[in-house]
Amino acid sequence: NKSFIVKRSVIGRREKLAALKELSAYIHHSLAVEKQSIWIAQREGRAKDGIDSTETAVLKMLVLNKPREESFGEAFAQLHPLPVAVSYEWDPCDMVKARELYALQTEGSYEKAEHEDIESIYQGIVGEKGHIEVAFGEELTEPFVDADEAAEAIDRQIYRNYRLQASHLIAYEQLHDGNPSTGQWKQALGVVDWQAKRATLQARLSKVPEQHRSIMLAAYANPVQRRLQFGN
Repeated sequence: NKSFIVKRSVIGRREKLAALKELSAYIHHSLAVEKQSIWIAQREGRAKDGIDSTETAVLKMLVLNKPREESFGEAFAQLHPLPVAVSYEWDPCDMVKARELYALQTEGSYEKAEHEDIESIYQGIVGEKGHIEVAFGEELTEPFVDADEAAEAIDRQIYRNYRLQASHLIAYEQLHDGNPSTGQWKQALGVVDWQAKRATLQARLSKVPEQHRSIMLAAYANPVQRRLQFGN
C-alpha cells in the first residue's frame, strides 16, 4: 500500500535530524522522481477539540533535505502541495475525546486504559460517521517566505473548502444562542431534517457525563468558528 515509517520517537538530536533528513529525501524522491503522491499525518492522533491547524514543523521537515542555496519557498513549491479537507457528520470517538479533554482541563493529565488507542483507531474506521465529504483545494504555487506563511495558506484553503455538516451548525447555534451567521451554510446543505439531526446530537450528548457535554459540543462547533475566522 506504499506506506512508510515515520520515526517519531528517535532519541538524540543528531539521530533525530538524520531521521528527518532521510524522511524528507524520501518524500522528495517519491514526488519529484517517482511522481507518487504522499499522505502524511501531522501528529500522532487527530485534533480532539475540532480544531486542526497545520504544523509548521511538518512543513519544515518536508524541505529539510533541500540545497542550502534554495529558499524555503522554492523547495516547498517543488513538492506541489495541495490541501485536502475531509469532513464527516459524526465523530465515532467524540465521547472518548470529550472525556480525555475534560481530564486534561481539570487534572492536567489523562491516563489511557490498556488498548484504548487501538479501540479508538478501530472505532474511527468502522464507526458511524453520517455524511462524509472530501474536498480537494488548489495547488499552492505562491513563493512562501517561510513555513508559517505556508501553514496559514493551507489552513485557509482547508477551512474554506471544509464541508460544514448539520452537526457542526447545530452545535454552534446551541453554543451561541442561534447565531444567524450559520444561515448560508444551512441553505447550502439543501434538504435536511433538522429536527432529527438535533435529536441525534442530543442523544449523543446524553450519553456522556454532564461536565463533558460543553466540551463535546464545542468540538462539533469549532469548525464553524474556524470558518468564520478565515472568512467565507
